[in-house]
Amino acid sequence: MIRRALAAIALLLPAACGGSSSWYAPPGPSVAAGERASGGIAYARFLEGAPELETSVGGIVENLGTGTLSVNAKTIASFFTYGTLTQFVPVGPGNVVVKVFDSLGYSMGPFTAKVAAGESYSIVLVGTYPHYKLLVFAEPGAKGAALSVYEASPAAPQVTYGRYRARPKACGGTGTGYRALGAVHLGDVVTASLGPKVAGFGGYVGKGTTPMAGGSITPCGVDAFDARNALPFNNVARLSLFVLDPGPGTIGPVIGNLDR
Repeated sequence: MIRRALAAIALLLPAACGGSSSWYAPPGPSVAAGERASGGIAYARFLEGAPELETSVGGIVENLGTGTLSVNAKTIASFFTYGTLTQFVPVGPGNVVVKVFDSLGYSMGPFTAKVAAGESYSIVLVGTYPHYKLLVFAEPGAKGAALSVYEASPAAPQVTYGRYRARPKACGGTGTGYRALGAVHLGDVVTASLGPKVAGFGGYVGKGTTPMAGGSITPCGVDAFDARNALPFNNVARLSLFVLDPGPGTIGPVIGNLDR
């Protein structure tokens, strides 16, 4: 199966369209988000949502270098920095033990999450030193076109989400006719059905009908081949938005992804 991911395990490419602060990568094989794992296996993908990764070294708080993600003592991603989203990997069922370390051997964690057999999850590392934690989101199921919002921002524990009209080839995220669909709270994921299909579509998060900076994302902003901003597109039908604490540089605080 194929999915378009923002950050693949080995192939990670930064990109920004019209101020949209997301990271994108080529498609890669994985379990599709929104599909249940089969048998006694659980699957998860991991997102680095903490603006800075810091640890204590000899009593002094230091930034980690380029982070490497370890899950259950197995290296999952050799490049795990703010905004990185991995592909789905088998992780359980049971406890999932997460650590992040750098080339000097400095590390943070372990952090533990619990997953159930036959389910798929998005697991997001959030927080600031020394209060980091994992937020675990069970992947939603959806039929037809859909918008999902994952609230993973301790700094903004409630946001409004909605849709707007996006022009063809509008990869930068701007548009008109912003319409709120609801609110989402920290640690929750919500999914709104958009009907069997939709075109000229964008999703946003913010306050009321006003998107936050970097909070408007179109399908074209994730995959430039989706020039009509249409869903379904090829084998994906869901625009997923991950809301994070603002990070360094121009990335985030909303990361877009296309899922099944």
